[in-house]
Amino acid sequence: LHPDRVERMVLIGSATLGLAMGFPEERTPAMAALQGYDHTREGMRKLLEGLVYNKALLTDELIELRFASASRPGAAEASKAAMRGNRYFQTDPVLRTQFEMKESLPAVTKAIPTTVIWGENDGFAPVTLGRKLEPLLPAATFHFIDKAGPQAQTDQPPAVAAIAAAFTATKQAP
Repeated sequence: LHPDRVERMVLIGSATLGLAMGFPEERTPAMAALQGYDHTREGMRKLLEGLVYNKALLTDELIELRFASASRPGAAEASKAAMRGNRYFQTDPVLRTQFEMKESLPAVTKAIPTTVIWGENDGFAPVTLGRKLEPLLPAATFHFIDKAGPQAQTDQPPAVAAIAAAFTATKQAP
């Protein structure tokens, strides 16, 4: 709504971006693990397996840390409420007009320099979705990163940092 307040956008691959552009959500195993998270350690392990490409990053310590965070009082209820709210926002006939971006996102990416970073091995929003979005957002620059999942910044931090640094360092004409 206020492109004058934003100099640049760096977007990291997102199933939500696809939904906003009118693509149906794929029920991938990673998405099923997220939506079916049962608040157990094993459930957390399955969820994290969908978030990272490099499974060596999934240490018992990381799983325990994330599980402890997700097990705090009220966390499960808050997570469920957020999912319900998100779905409501996406499906309510009135609110959906604020979520749907088939026209607005291409216009925004023309007004605001935008780069999109997408993991080639994204288990939530498969790279095929990113490749379908690319021609719909011709003003945005897409970068597809090998050996990276939906959190490309976790799997390939140097590559993501280099892309973001180069993009933010360039000067755009007024």
